[in-house]
Amino acid sequence: YITFKSSFINPYLTSKAPTTIFTASPSNAPVTVIPPVDPPSLPPTGSPRTDQPSKLPTGVPSHAPTRGPTFIPSVRPTLLPTNSPTEGLGACIKSRYTPWDELENTNRNAAAILTYDECSWDYPGGSPIEQISWTLLSSAQQQAAASLGYEEESWDCWQNHFSDYFWSELAEVGVQQCYLALGWSQASWDGFASEPDTGLLAYNELSNAQKDAATCLCYGQATWDFERLGPDFDGSFCGITAAPAPTPAPANRPCVAPTIFDIECVETRFTEWNSIGSSNQALAGNLGYRQRTWNDFARMNPVELVSFSSLNSTQQSAAQGLGFNEDSWECWNHHYADYSWSDLAETFVQDCWAALGYTQDLWDNDGQLAVDNLFYAQLNDDERWGAECVCYYQSIWDQDEMGFNFDASFCV
Repeated sequence: YITFKSSFINPYLTSKAPTTIFTASPSNAPVTVIPPVDPPSLPPTGSPRTDQPSKLPTGVPSHAPTRGPTFIPSVRPTLLPTNSPTEGLGACIKSRYTPWDELENTNRNAAAILTYDECSWDYPGGSPIEQISWTLLSSAQQQAAASLGYEEESWDCWQNHFSDYFWSELAEVGVQQCYLALGWSQASWDGFASEPDTGLLAYNELSNAQKDAATCLCYGQATWDFERLGPDFDGSFCGITAAPAPTPAPANRPCVAPTIFDIECVETRFTEWNSIGSSNQALAGNLGYRQRTWNDFARMNPVELVSFSSLNSTQQSAAQGLGFNEDSWECWNHHYADYSWSDLAETFVQDCWAALGYTQDLWDNDGQLAVDNLFYAQLNDDERWGAECVCYYQSIWDQDEMGFNFDASFCV
């Protein structure tokens, strides 16, 4: 706010009126008039002298309001800063959006120190290192990030998007309003309320205000949508206008969003029926399981062909009671079986199924593959990788039976 100094002026201190001095006794001589002085030598009598105004100001002005500023803005302030992120929050680092295969060796080595590999680098936003603010990086990681061109402001905005900050710290750096515009509150930020649905929206589904908020947090459309670096990656948000060079075809396995490997295994599901307790048996029963269908993965329970969102409320409650959430159900129990081919891409597991040999035509028409008749030990490295990234590990793939030769070490 703008503060104003008082403009009160004491008229007695600026008076130009002459001062008259009388003689001690009457005289026929005219009174001597002394020329006025400025300021007067003595204050006039009969007038109060105070440091405070005689009356308090009224709440309503005596005249029409001026054009000067008021305590309440005449136009509602915007939620977002007017400057682009690069002006106050660090410059965008263009090399970060160069595909792994095209990185110079020095940059690739620096990225490796930051725990990147090809997959986590080529999916900006997918590496755990990007969940860490600059001050919590090790000195070696800070040096590696600095060699890529980062400093604290640019790292925390373009890499971390301030996600590692406390709510009060968001206000200190001027981006709390950006998160508010995306539906966050202190309660949801601190984990005491549900996260806003904006995180589930594609960039083009955001409102204009939400897109501005995303920009304020150093997201471009491609990074918001978690796109893979390559010819189709739009780097215009970072000032990358030249058409990127074609990305070489991957030599071995395709790349998948690394966050898919962060889905926690539900240990109860891979524990033998007689060891899960009566309460869990009752929950499993609500999902249609019995001892044989629970223990023997060759005896598929039809519920495993149903996505979490398609379960009824009783089934969802039972699944949650067993330790599942939507993500873990889809991977560990459902394996994305009833997803469309495009849904697989949106969930970042289309590459996993492609590694097993699926194409859109085969997937959409329930085509059969040669790998369907192979044991896990017969799969090649790419196929094993594809199987595991949709939560098929050896004993699950081979449809082993718990209590006999089932190996649950993948879940321990």
